Amino acid sequence: MVIFSLMKPPHLFLTVLCLAGATALPPLAAAESRHALVIGNNAYLHARPLDNPSNDAKAIAGSLAEVGFEVTLRTDTDLKAMKGAVREFIQKLPEGSVALVFYAGHGVQVKGQNYLIPVDAEMAEEYEVPDETLSMDTLMRGLEQAGTALNILILDCCRDDPYSRSWRGTRSAAGTGGLNMPTDMPQGMFIAFSTSPGRTAEDGDGANSPYSAALAREILAPGMDFEKVFKNVGAQVAKATGGLQEPWVNTKFYGNFVFNPGSQAPATTTPPSAPMANPATGASTPAPADPADMKPERSNAAPVEVTVLETPPFAATPAVDPLAKSRKFPVLKQISAKSNDIIDHDKWITANGIEPLFIPVPNAFSGAPGELPATVPARAGGLIVTRAFRDAESGFAIYGEDFSAGPFLTVWTPDFGTLVGQYDFSPYRNAPKAVAGDESYVDQATRYATLVDGVLYVSHAHNTYARSSMGMNAYLTAVDPATGRLIWRSAPLVANAANFIVKGDGILCGYGFTDEQDYLYVIDRHTGKTISKTLVKSGPEQLALIGDILHVRTYNTDYQFRVN
Repeated sequence: MVIFSLMKPPHLFLTVLCLAGATALPPLAAAESRHALVIGNNAYLHARPLDNPSNDAKAIAGSLAEVGFEVTLRTDTDLKAMKGAVREFIQKLPEGSVALVFYAGHGVQVKGQNYLIPVDAEMAEEYEVPDETLSMDTLMRGLEQAGTALNILILDCCRDDPYSRSWRGTRSAAGTGGLNMPTDMPQGMFIAFSTSPGRTAEDGDGANSPYSAALAREILAPGMDFEKVFKNVGAQVAKATGGLQEPWVNTKFYGNFVFNPGSQAPATTTPPSAPMANPATGASTPAPADPADMKPERSNAAPVEVTVLETPPFAATPAVDPLAKSRKFPVLKQISAKSNDIIDHDKWITANGIEPLFIPVPNAFSGAPGELPATVPARAGGLIVTRAFRDAESGFAIYGEDFSAGPFLTVWTPDFGTLVGQYDFSPYRNAPKAVAGDESYVDQATRYATLVDGVLYVSHAHNTYARSSMGMNAYLTAVDPATGRLIWRSAPLVANAANFIVKGDGILCGYGFTDEQDYLYVIDRHTGKTISKTLVKSGPEQLALIGDILHVRTYNTDYQFRVN
């Protein structure tokens, strides 16, 4: 959480936003050096041999070499060779480079820790695991100390665990196979699992596993951000396995990286700024640069003061509505529900005549210029513009330390020609309680906003399980834009979709996350009270109202509702 009183007074931020003539940012770094260690283990001596990991390693190594990685390939490694390859790889990594480690073979989790298994591992009992294997934590610590800009760790090693069934009295692995999602990751780390935590993956009937086959293809896709690569891989594997295997990712990297730049500009990576401790929770967020370092040309525009919001109650705080009996709220009647291909979001927009929700913003990491007018600064007070959108009455731009954050909301005229208001929502970012170890994941970003009848409606949410913040997440809030006074706050867990829609006396919104319950909600926009909720199959991602038809895009299903 960024609190201006710890650095510079708020007026330094508003001064920057009142400057005209801001230009798009150039790329922040030249094309980075790329290094990969690829390991595939087939020929296990004391466990069931596997068919495909060596082939998988060779396929991935080939694709990585084709897109400019310096690749070290190892197959059927024993413990000494495996540890030696890791040590040599990490010691040679240049500072600021991109490091990628791919491993295919057997893996096991014990007491929540993940271990990669060399071909000579002999483990008659669970307690022998740390001495016979390579710890995933050891690998992550080594990569963290290398000073690289981005570390990508890819594990296609969730095949059925051949060891734990014979262990006496063990309940940590219970013979289920599968790896565990790490609770703590260093900054700059991106981890991709070939299947979801605690589940097993397929070795494959062909020359490669379903996961490695898809990944080897997608790495070569030109111009695609690497997170989209893994999303595409996940969709292909889920489809190929009939939903039995669902790849999973976890990240603490907030920049951009492209495996295959193709005909586009060279791929660049930019690490976040050094972390600054959050005084409220101890969590770390990137520290903004000093606004005094920014020297764009000044304009004669009158300054617009920043309204700093007070720390809100992290519980439902309804308002009193003297006209409550006369209100009429939207009623949803489902028309259709169709399974989607997960990655065909653009197809959904085109097929239904939906206007794009967000305006492309300048990318401070890749240097892409975006489509905002020059009146909207790409940087302000050490923050970058992360999201922009508009409705008939207003334009909105959100600023944060990186694209996962967004504590500052700016309100403009619809053409983004004139700045109307600035709101510091830093106190909204962290609930007062968080699960130990999850503090770094519960930073609630400003998601969406609209200004209707003199009331500013805003949603805030984080990108992890509700339990990580004790359920205090994903709120809608109504604020007096003139004073910043809280009018009401909804119950939690109602609004983590990309947007919400004000319709008559109600607000249409949605919440869902992975294996949590997924709902559409109707909220009373005058009081914040929940009027109704409708169960859907997966988490709502975007809502669009065209006439009286509400289109709802969820993770795996596209809905239509008639709104009465």
